[in-house]
Amino acid sequence: MELADELGILVVSEAFDCWKRGKTTYDYARFFPEWYKKDVASWVRRDRNHPSLLFWSVGNEIYDTHMGEEGLETMKALLAEVALHDPRKNGLTTLGSNYMAWENTQKCAPWCSGRWISVPGDALVSPSGAGASWKTTLSIFGSREATARVAGWWSFRAARIGRKPRQVVKPSATLC
Repeated sequence: MELADELGILVVSEAFDCWKRGKTTYDYARFFPEWYKKDVASWVRRDRNHPSLLFWSVGNEIYDTHMGEEGLETMKALLAEVALHDPRKNGLTTLGSNYMAWENTQKCAPWCSGRWISVPGDALVSPSGAGASWKTTLSIFGSREATARVAGWWSFRAARIGRKPRQVVKPSATLC
């Protein structure tokens, strides 16, 4: 996070790749019920004062979100823990998912303060091959207005906590 602060890179800080329903035999799902509160506290308290922080991602491609109602309840519990340890809301809450078409995952998304949608890797490269495309930016932030608001918010965050990255992102004609 320190390097991202210094270079002006925005970060999606992510905690989990599974919750109660594991992806493999020996993954974190074995420990989730007992450890998620302690792990969220440690994670959020570690990263909450970094100006590079943009999103708290409570999960990425989480099987629980699209397989039943229990996923929504688990997500609400995780979001409550993030709010408890980041009362100033230094990061937007989000969930990365390739399962947004599924009904239960769609029920989870509105509970997040930010939106992040996982897209195929090649969609992250512009036609020229140089970085993220505008289409990807829209899929991440939802609209040009939201993108400008996030960029302005991040500039404010960097100044508010007294850190000055080398390059602060500002809304501009090229961004918006």
